[in-house]
Amino acid sequence: MLSNSKYPLRSEKRNNRLSYTAIRFEGYHDYPSQTQPGNSNCMYECYFFENNVIELNFGNWYAPITGAVAGLYSASGTSLASYSPNANTGFVFVPNATATVYTVNTSNSYITGAVVTRQALDLGSAPATTWTPSGWNSLQNAYADDQNVASNLHLNILFNNTSRGTVYIGSNFFITFGGGSGVTNPSSTNPALDKIMMNSGDRSYQRVGYKYGFK
Repeated sequence: MLSNSKYPLRSEKRNNRLSYTAIRFEGYHDYPSQTQPGNSNCMYECYFFENNVIELNFGNWYAPITGAVAGLYSASGTSLASYSPNANTGFVFVPNATATVYTVNTSNSYITGAVVTRQALDLGSAPATTWTPSGWNSLQNAYADDQNVASNLHLNILFNNTSRGTVYIGSNFFITFGGGSGVTNPSSTNPALDKIMMNSGDRSYQRVGYKYGFK
């Protein structure tokens, strides 16, 4: 876990709000187009809360890829949760005590420790009008294919019964734990890492950012 002195948010829980790390992702459904920042057609924001709850909120989302692989999986391909990404839909994944099974809440967000009606994305459903937006930190601001970037979590979370302090955001529409990957043929077992998959395939990203906060 990260220290209080370096990350003062750790000790500042207020009004039942929970500490989170948020990831903003702006990607494109393929890679040959070499789409540039500001022209992405797939947006999501993922929140990792200190109590191990995960919120995944989708903005604009290219509809023809809805049949691609999606879900929360272990490195070996065991399903921890199933869901189907869709445009302007939010999901809240509430884990059991070991974070090996998740209850999936659809069309929802997570605020002050409660599952509520879905809220709009912090930066909107379309590509952000400016980059880097106020309050966010940039990890990526250029077209990239088969790449990943890492973000430290404000507080460690438990995922698949393992404490994690870093997430790796892949250009092929997945987030992994324990290491990054640029595999071009993702599946429930590939990459061989614990992972969150969002219609994963051979795709690209243009922008990735993160921020710490409470809600």
